[in-house]
Amino acid sequence: MRRSYIIVILIGLLLISLASSLVQAFPENGAYYARIDYTVSSKFAINLNFQENDLKEITAPPPPAGYKLAYMEITVEEGLPSDLVAIKFDRRIENDGVVTSLVSFSGPIKLAYGGKNNLTLSAELKCSYVKTEWMAIPHNGRITVDILSPDEPFSLENLTVKISVDNYAPYIVEDVISPSGESVLAPEFQEMLHPDAVKADLKNVELNFKYGLEEGTYEILFKYNEEYKLPNAFLAKEIEFYNGTINAFETKTFTASAPSDWTIIGYIVVLYSLHPVSGGQAEIYVETSMADYVYFEDKIIRIEGVSYLIPPLNFELWVKAYIVYGSWFKVVSRYKKTVNILYAPVMIKEVGEWNRQGLKVRISEKDIEDSMYAYLVVQLPSYGKIRNVITPGGGALGEYKDSLLPWSSTVRAISVADR
Repeated sequence: MRRSYIIVILIGLLLISLASSLVQAFPENGAYYARIDYTVSSKFAINLNFQENDLKEITAPPPPAGYKLAYMEITVEEGLPSDLVAIKFDRRIENDGVVTSLVSFSGPIKLAYGGKNNLTLSAELKCSYVKTEWMAIPHNGRITVDILSPDEPFSLENLTVKISVDNYAPYIVEDVISPSGESVLAPEFQEMLHPDAVKADLKNVELNFKYGLEEGTYEILFKYNEEYKLPNAFLAKEIEFYNGTINAFETKTFTASAPSDWTIIGYIVVLYSLHPVSGGQAEIYVETSMADYVYFEDKIIRIEGVSYLIPPLNFELWVKAYIVYGSWFKVVSRYKKTVNILYAPVMIKEVGEWNRQGLKVRISEKDIEDSMYAYLVVQLPSYGKIRNVITPGGGALGEYKDSLLPWSSTVRAISVADR
């Protein structure tokens, strides 16, 4: 007999805010809107001094003109002491039972100290402020966004700009053109910069100006098709990781098949090589309809003994990773050595029943029994807020972000943003 699992996601939809946001999402002319979030962030160290039975309130500095607080996060690297209790916050980051961060979207974070001796807590405070604009997507699918350095005390390096369209919209991001006319999403452009400079998927693009992107006017190209609509709630799973090789100066195409009722949305792709240092640039890249360059490492590993009885030898470890979107991808090698590839197709299936209280999802063993990894993903439209996540056993998970929690005999990852 198969077991089934029900996860309930409660979404707070205040009628007044829902109505005002619907005007933006569904205007009278029937157009769809892109959302542009300008976010400025800063980090600084703080010391909190507690006396016996003390209460502290941590408040973010006032936002810049035209911005509002997106969130503030206080992080204690070694974790909060057991006698320090968080009594006001929106999310917490917890790993193996240790709370390392507290997050607030709406106001102060409050901590209560129950110890008998004085306590000095060293922490990092990150404050992010956001300004949001909405732009109707015209028939030609092109919008322009003017990106300039923010006012002091912030600089261009503090700025991140995210352009997004809701999952239900029949649009995907096709390209982003920089002020100098280059394709920001082209692999060769992304790989000139830090992997965090440009992040992209079918519905979102994030530009982080900390890593050398230029200010000016960016053109965002959207592509229209009714098939581009994506569910707001779905299961995502990876059934198997495949290994392979790319020979010197070889081009190879990779595809996979999905079970019935599932759709391949993309792949996780890792290219890597370990060999004795011999010089030469590892020129190898991925071609697909869309690729997000997410990781790169190139370092020397030195192997040596206590003497030169066996002389030391240097190895070069080279790793490059992508998230690619679409049913296929191609690896093109212009490198004189063989490169290894590890890849996993990621497939999704719409799940859940929506009602006025939120979303109820029933997950059976049949859905995930063939998976190495499986995830329940809920991405709300701009007018929704996630209030809580209730497990089959009645546990509440809504206050966790980027956390690893005990679950039966293992651990499970849980991360709940505001939507």
